[in-house]
Amino acid sequence: MGVLLASRLPPTEARGMNVDLWSSVELVDYADAIRAALAETGTMITPRYLVPRSDYRTAPSRLGRAWQRTLTYGGYPVLLAADFAFRRRPEVSIVTTNTFFGPWLAARLTARSRRVITLVYDLFPQVLVAAGKLPNTGVETRVIRAIMRDTFNRSSANVFLGSRLLEHAAAEFGPIPGATVIPVGASSEPFADHPPRPRPAHVQPLIMYCGNLGWMHDVRTLVAACLMPADNPGLLPITIRFHATGARLHEVQRLLNSPSRSFPSGLTVTVGAPMPHSEWIAAMLEADVGLITMIPGAEAAVMPSKAYSAMVAGQAILAVCPLDSDLADLVLRHDCGWVVVPNGGSAATSGDFSNAAVYHGPHGLREVFRQIATDRDALQGKRMNAFRTGHRLFSTSAVAGQWHALLARVTAPPAAPEPVC
Repeated sequence: MGVLLASRLPPTEARGMNVDLWSSVELVDYADAIRAALAETGTMITPRYLVPRSDYRTAPSRLGRAWQRTLTYGGYPVLLAADFAFRRRPEVSIVTTNTFFGPWLAARLTARSRRVITLVYDLFPQVLVAAGKLPNTGVETRVIRAIMRDTFNRSSANVFLGSRLLEHAAAEFGPIPGATVIPVGASSEPFADHPPRPRPAHVQPLIMYCGNLGWMHDVRTLVAACLMPADNPGLLPITIRFHATGARLHEVQRLLNSPSRSFPSGLTVTVGAPMPHSEWIAAMLEADVGLITMIPGAEAAVMPSKAYSAMVAGQAILAVCPLDSDLADLVLRHDCGWVVVPNGGSAATSGDFSNAAVYHGPHGLREVFRQIATDRDALQGKRMNAFRTGHRLFSTSAVAGQWHALLARVTAPPAAPEPVC
């Protein structure tokens, strides 16, 4: 598979380049495919982390979660700091904002011969402010802002996951040197030969949420839509299935009063544990729609990577999110789903709802449910748009090509000065 993906990449300008990829938690599977593609061009990327993704994906006990936090915020920074303080290689290190001060430590401690690329997975302190963990004007918030501003200034390049995130960051921190946008993308190869097929009329559409359901994710819009009285019982024969972990998962169960509940409207919601990776591909292919949610304020901090996995699997995207977000732009630009703007935030009252694929609040979400249940042709069209766009723009090879170009640019020798006449 690595040879197939890499064959689409241009020849590398820097044969034999070694690159470290730092994150407190091992990155998800798409990173393996990107590393394989880049390896065929001579760029060897070595992952460095403390928490294996297999441990992170499970639902640990309270003690286990405390231990993971200790590794993330204690052990990992020590490991990273020691490496950058005492090692002069490799030539380039990509350091994610997981943990947020990791890139700052790396950029502060490294020698000039070792370039640091900051990969902004979550933008701090915005993510903590949006989640209600820190006040916007508190001392801790100002300290984090200063750390991030210094990080951007010291990094050889700063990579953002979407153009909106870059705009929000520039509004917060001013011009950001070496800024570029590279989407997360998805491991596309398992789905390449499985374009979405129309479901038989007697099969209920399946909407699936798969992944972390944390503080940045909206759940109240969905629950409110499910709890609305049914004008016509049985009109919405749809199954909504959660395979997730995270702080908001318990909130969903609490609001529904049950891990599984059926409603007079025909909606059925089930909340389950994360699935083993061995079952993940089949489950992704089974679903018609991928549910992705963001709370108001999260548009300045995150771009949910699960959207790309859903697209390459042929799922239409049901995005419950602010209108001025990279997620909403993705859905509307490629006509691959629907956008439902949650209550709260400026976009809920001042947004442009003239687009036929944009809805508002729980009532708007109910209308989207009606369309999913009754218009199978439109659903199939959005699924095909998602599949084609995902494989064309956000596949492993497409994203690896963008990283290849950035690494070549960062390591290129400085241009010779113009001769003085």
